[in-house]
This record gives sequence, structure tokens and C-alpha cells, in this order.
Amino acid sequence: MTVASLARWSLRAALSLVFLVAGATKFVSPGWAVRFTAWGYPGWCRWVIGTLEVVAAIMLLVSRTQKLAILSLLVVMTGAAATHLLNGEAPRAVVNVVIAALLIVLQRTRGAGRPPVDRHDGAD
Repeated sequence: MTVASLARWSLRAALSLVFLVAGATKFVSPGWAVRFTAWGYPGWCRWVIGTLEVVAAIMLLVSRTQKLAILSLLVVMTGAAATHLLNGEAPRAVVNVVIAALLIVLQRTRGAGRPPVDRHDGAD
């Protein structure tokens, strides 16, 4: 394993853990219910976001589903940043933007360190 692939795997694992914890707390912490209500969202919204975060956290660790997980989490982070900005919580939005940037780095480096696939088409 190269240093680059180890760094990439570490980023995947760290982001997965962040979203797993963030999503799981939405199910058990009454604070999230209060926040979502204060932001003007219906009560069920935190369950949907929590579920998306937990499922995508697991999907991040599976190469085949990683791209969909990243896209889903970018949508969640965009919504979270917008929510914070619209509610006068700009410092909280910075966290969402940083996490989104890390997700973009992860997407842009997908496949890095893998040997190129020989796509011989028989035209030789």
C-alpha cells in the first residue's frame, strides 16, 4: 500500500466515522429535534437526514458505492451549510464547507494509486 492510498483510505475512514456519528446522534439526541424545529423543518426531517448520513457513511467504505455516497453527502452538506447561513450560524456553516471540500478531494482522487485498466478493444 502506497502512502497516497493509505492517506486516501484514512480520509475515507475518518469521513465515514464523522457521518456515522453525526447520523446516529440524530436518532438519540433530543437536541437535534430542538434544532430542526428551530430551523423550521418538520420533525421527521432529522430522521431522514440521520438515515442518509448513516447509510452514506457505510457506503463510503465500499468502493462500488462510494461515488453515490459522496454525492449524497455533498447534497446533505450543502443543505446544512445553507440552513446555518439562513439562520445566522455562519461559523457552523464553515464546518460543512470544510467537510464538503474533503468529500470533493475524496471524489477527485478516486482510483488514484490503482494500476490502469487495459482496455484492449481488439483494434490492433
